[in-house]
Amino acid sequence: MNITYQYSRPGYHTGYIDGIDKLSSTLYMIRIRLINDRIYSLPPQFVMIWVPGYEAIPMSIAEQSGDGSRINIIVKPVGETTRALVQMDNEYIGLIGPLGTPLTPRTDKILLIAGGSGIAPLIRYAQYYASLGKKLTLVLGAWSYREIGETLRLTKKYVDKVITACMDKCEAHGLVTDVLSKGYVDENEYDYVIAAGPEAMLKNLAKLIKRPNKTIFIMERHVKCGLGLCGSCIIRGTSKLLCYHGPGFLLSEVEKVIRN
Repeated sequence: MNITYQYSRPGYHTGYIDGIDKLSSTLYMIRIRLINDRIYSLPPQFVMIWVPGYEAIPMSIAEQSGDGSRINIIVKPVGETTRALVQMDNEYIGLIGPLGTPLTPRTDKILLIAGGSGIAPLIRYAQYYASLGKKLTLVLGAWSYREIGETLRLTKKYVDKVITACMDKCEAHGLVTDVLSKGYVDENEYDYVIAAGPEAMLKNLAKLIKRPNKTIFIMERHVKCGLGLCGSCIIRGTSKLLCYHGPGFLLSEVEKVIRN
């Protein structure tokens, strides 16, 4: 799959789901074809997906075709809308996007740290930087290896090295933070660290990071409009809206919020 080096203005689009793959015990890959349209995005931009009969929900773009005609998203079915979405093969959906602000610093060696469904925006980062010939290491964490499943194979298309972390059959026993604290990787060997996952994981990771101005956190908040109008996704303690200024932020920008 080719890379996209530009991003387009947000727009309304019709998409057709022409394939759903179960990646693990908890994650699904949904392949979406744009109908007579294109979306050009850069990481970590996202789309709002409207499932007919349900609410619109924000979803990270995990992969994108070079011509903008296709995107892939990774879904963890936890609510009514996401459970409906993973049953919609060969059906139409609505999309608004791309949304958010690209955050792609010039760098040569990147450490990606993913917890659970946080792998979605990091695959897009991996796709982007791999196309530029950059060196990538991924720490891929979950509670069990069953929750990692085929995401391991998917990420190996782009990254040079993967370290899995979980409580049973992974290379590192424990949490993704243990991979750093126990010396499996050293952040000082990388130009940038990019992390995504549950907020509890990000909070614990922030305690270990030594270079907050060289670390990007992909954050999560409740997103309603996706356009920066309603204010529901404000990062408390800052003036930043996740859907407009994010979802990626330098840790130095949100350090007080994360560490509290």
